[in-house]
Amino acid sequence: MTCLLMTVQELRRLSRAGEAGQEVPRTLPGSLDNINNWILPTALAEILAYKPDFRTTLLTLFEEKYLNPDSVSKVVHAYDKTFRLNYETVELRPDECSDLHLCQDYVDGSCNNDLCLLGHVCTTDHNSRILQNYFVSTLPSEILLMLIRGTSPCPQPLGPLDVCRNYNDFRGCGRRDCDALHICLSFVQGNAKCPYPSCTLIHDLTQPSVQKLLMKHGLPTNEAPIDIVKALVCNNTTLRQPRQVVLLPQVPVPPHTSTTVWSHHLYGDVDIPEICRVSVVGMCPNEGIGCPRLHSTEYTQWQVSEQGNSWMNLRARQSQRLEQVFCDPAQRSVCLRPLP
Repeated sequence: MTCLLMTVQELRRLSRAGEAGQEVPRTLPGSLDNINNWILPTALAEILAYKPDFRTTLLTLFEEKYLNPDSVSKVVHAYDKTFRLNYETVELRPDECSDLHLCQDYVDGSCNNDLCLLGHVCTTDHNSRILQNYFVSTLPSEILLMLIRGTSPCPQPLGPLDVCRNYNDFRGCGRRDCDALHICLSFVQGNAKCPYPSCTLIHDLTQPSVQKLLMKHGLPTNEAPIDIVKALVCNNTTLRQPRQVVLLPQVPVPPHTSTTVWSHHLYGDVDIPEICRVSVVGMCPNEGIGCPRLHSTEYTQWQVSEQGNSWMNLRARQSQRLEQVFCDPAQRSVCLRPLP
């Protein structure tokens, strides 16, 4: 009914044009003579890529591009790994693909590491071959990144940001995709003060992984630690609940019992003074039983030791800065912020 109404409107407009002495085309813009019965999946993907939320209706495609709704539906059903059809709405929704060689932080827009060795280019030969399978290889990089991370002009609201309980149970969290903060829960519930002097959990809110989650949830990142913690607790009221612990003043608090040492731990002594490359790119099978190498999310980690004492890990930003200067022959010195 809507299509017929559109054609009548065009007829009226053309009738007035004829009465005014203007040339009238032999085919009507809204008539069946101009309907495109053939469409390539790459063309449909390019049209949808510039639509809000990568979607539009069959009627809009007919009115704007003269695309036959039946032809569009056939393309969508034939290439269901790239397109979706929800009632009358066509969506560009490529399936998730883990084969792309891209830095996840770069995709999220949060990679500030000049020494990052992971991919920051969507159009490499490898990535282009994969994107061609989804008919999106010709799209600009900024559109591709939005598709890959699944964002839209109207993103869905995020839930409250939590503190990882597994990380705080001294067993460690083995999930690389964990969406909770890996920081000390006692530090959060103590208004940015941890009551345990020997606690080796993270209390540094400037850690890249912590900053990334804070920004993702719209929480402050450049305020004082106590202000960041208050905003975090206000965002998630469950963090106000005290931990169920029994304090025994005569018994010292045990250190971190995980036998696998990570670069964010204070002490970095390991049996084999190397970084476990498996921990950088994935999950080390020896993490639960104790890996003899240092675990890290980076391929380099700087440590300091005084007079043969235990090795201490520098903070991530300090280590990255040292590595950057070390790799530059023109640099002869570097100034770092003092350790806390």
